[in-house]
Amino acid sequence: MTLTPEGVGSTFKMMGRMFLPFYMEWVLTREEYIPNERIVDHASAGGVWTYTFEPADPTGTTLSLAFGWSSKVPLVGEMIDRVSWDGDRDLDLVLANMKKAIES
Repeated sequence: MTLTPEGVGSTFKMMGRMFLPFYMEWVLTREEYIPNERIVDHASAGGVWTYTFEPADPTGTTLSLAFGWSSKVPLVGEMIDRVSWDGDRDLDLVLANMKKAIES
């Protein structure tokens, strides 16, 4: 992880499996950082993660997560999206895991 004072330009590595047998590593670069509002990270493999924060009530914050493919090669992102994951289910799982980690 490499942090910049203003947040934008910070980088970190994410590791995991894709299509079950394939181990992958991605480097994510922070493209946008607006405290208490939004964080946008661009993955080296072409994905863009957007985290949005909103006050839910006096006791908490609602975190929303969106992901979209971006690729210089036409249709590659759409193809990977169709065969590699279920966006709604997987984003909900990511959010649930984040919530569990934050609250523990």
